[in-house]
Amino acid sequence: LTLEPYFVPNFLNLADLYRLTGRDVEGEMLLRRALEVAPDSGDAHYALGLLMVRLDRLDEAVEQLRRATEFTPEEPHYIYVHAVAVQTTDDIADAIMILDEGLSRFPENRELLFGAAAFSRDLNDLDRAIGYARRLVAIDPSDPQSAAFLRELESQKRQ
Repeated sequence: LTLEPYFVPNFLNLADLYRLTGRDVEGEMLLRRALEVAPDSGDAHYALGLLMVRLDRLDEAVEQLRRATEFTPEEPHYIYVHAVAVQTTDDIADAIMILDEGLSRFPENRELLFGAAAFSRDLNDLDRAIGYARRLVAIDPSDPQSAAFLRELESQKRQ
């Protein structure tokens, strides 16, 4: 950081080291400095969002993860993590909406499809969950986990 004080990956790597050594408070300060240097860094917002999750500051986590998806729209994993954070705040319907928006851009992303299927199941919307699961199976018919998940959902619907 002394040699390259504007290189965001340096901030992220040191903050991750702080995380590994139980120094999240220092990591938070470092990530906030990274965002002063590069306020549009999706990676820095993502790292800060994960830190907020670990610190159980979920409202801040959701906001940082939302910004990560805004500034790094090409990263579907950030969309998934944002949706999981929203779901954790007991807003499953909004989490599904976030995943659906992501699926409009990444229609064959397995992580987004699985999340949407699981959250729909949690809302007891089995028809919708089955639809997502069928899309998962269509992407890779040889995947035993997707096929088993679809069978489980269809079995629940028959009950």
